[in-house]
Amino acid sequence: MKRTGFTLIELVIVMALLMILTGALIFVFLACFRSWNASAGRARTRTDLAQSLELIGNDLRSATSIDATTATSVQYWINYNGTAVHLRLYRYSPSAGLYWLLKGTVGDPDSRGAVLVTGVQAGGADIFTQTGSLYTIDLTINNDGQVVHMRTKARARNP
Repeated sequence: MKRTGFTLIELVIVMALLMILTGALIFVFLACFRSWNASAGRARTRTDLAQSLELIGNDLRSATSIDATTATSVQYWINYNGTAVHLRLYRYSPSAGLYWLLKGTVGDPDSRGAVLVTGVQAGGADIFTQTGSLYTIDLTINNDGQVVHMRTKARARNP
């Protein structure tokens, strides 16, 4: 009598091959997922930084006067709905090694201001530089290992 079917050895070989194929597919899937996650994080960081730089540039362009510029801060006057407001942009460190870029009202002891960007890298190049009436804002951000560098320039229209 002739038997049909698979032997135990054939079944074990097929199972081993399927496990190797499944492992390879899982490895490829995880590599693609990590790559996508990293690029999404970088895109999110770039978008946040671009929006902050646009806000800063718009403020400086519409400033009625710019009082003081240092490597890490700039103070300026802006007209909000007919009211002159004295603002400053500055790098702030709430704890060692952590830096934020804040926008706040000068002379307001109750508030440090609004956080525009987190993860601002310390040291190195100046954040704010001035050449005549042209202001350069140069930021390098490091959020969860995603390092992004952007620069914008603004000229006050009403100095």
